[in-house]
Amino acid sequence: MTIKIVAGFAIVFLCTMFGVNYAKKYGRKKDFYASLENFCAYLKREISFSSTPINSVIKGFRPGDDDLVIMLSSFAENGAVPAEKFPRYLTPDEKKFLETFFAKIGKSDRQNELELVSSFAEEVRGYKETEKTKCVKITGIAAKLGFFAGAAIFVILL
Repeated sequence: MTIKIVAGFAIVFLCTMFGVNYAKKYGRKKDFYASLENFCAYLKREISFSSTPINSVIKGFRPGDDDLVIMLSSFAENGAVPAEKFPRYLTPDEKKFLETFFAKIGKSDRQNELELVSSFAEEVRGYKETEKTKCVKITGIAAKLGFFAGAAIFVILL
């Protein structure tokens, strides 16, 4: 009987942790878009006030998100971001959106670059807000669902 109780609590704990880890995916995506929004602000500032080449501007940016670091360093080296450098948690539409942006950036004059970065920043802001609301909803739901699934298994084992 004691073994069943200990195993039951372990199952409840593991199921709850599974739910919490599932929710972290949305937290990472939200952080990615926050860093991308900061990158857009930095890029607009640099384009507006200096005539530094785009690769040097990108190398000078220090994002807080590791996935964005990988993408930007790949762009600085190759002038493009290969598909395997995109984070796995992005949807195909989001990847296409980022591919389009990185394909267009650094190819036109200052005014057009500012317009491109501004429109990109608006879309990134929209993605960030969407992910923020998803993150709040799913974090609570996933942890609770994991707990209740573990509790249900625990009750079945007894």
